Amino acid sequence: MSIDRKPGKKYFEPIYRRWYYFLGGGILGMLIFNAMPIILLVSLGLAAFGAWKIYDYSNNRPTDQEMDQWLEEDLERLEPDSLSKAGLDKSDLVRPPVMIYGPRVKAVGGAEFYQAKGKDKVQRYSPVEAIMIHFTEHQLITYQCAIDRSTGNSLNVRVKRFFYKDVVSAETESKDF
Repeated sequence: MSIDRKPGKKYFEPIYRRWYYFLGGGILGMLIFNAMPIILLVSLGLAAFGAWKIYDYSNNRPTDQEMDQWLEEDLERLEPDSLSKAGLDKSDLVRPPVMIYGPRVKAVGGAEFYQAKGKDKVQRYSPVEAIMIHFTEHQLITYQCAIDRSTGNSLNVRVKRFFYKDVVSAETESKDF
């Protein structure tokens, strides 16, 4: 399901330096060439264009709270999606599902990898990897996807089933980087 988040991508995009160059170059041109009317007009136009682009970027960028709210909405939507993809009903579950999520470190399914630090100094990533684990009477079912935070789309959806009688061991491994 796609959610209309046109400004969502702007959160992760840095403001382009070229807009500052337009602004600075225009102001510098006005100061140096103030005796020449045509150059003064061009410089004024460059400065106004740079200031407008910086203002437009700053005002159309989502806030940290909006990005967090959108992620929360996406994660809430995962439970019904995972149940339907796995062919389950809530009555099939023996306990509430468990959700694990965190940043995905590579691009998937057409989504580009982004990271940005918000004004609240919290690092945010796109896409976000999410795993929903469902427990039924005879099997454990995992639903895994990557959430593109700029669009809200679930990408690379995978459902896996593990019968309890087939699980003989579980192992965890850690590596030093």
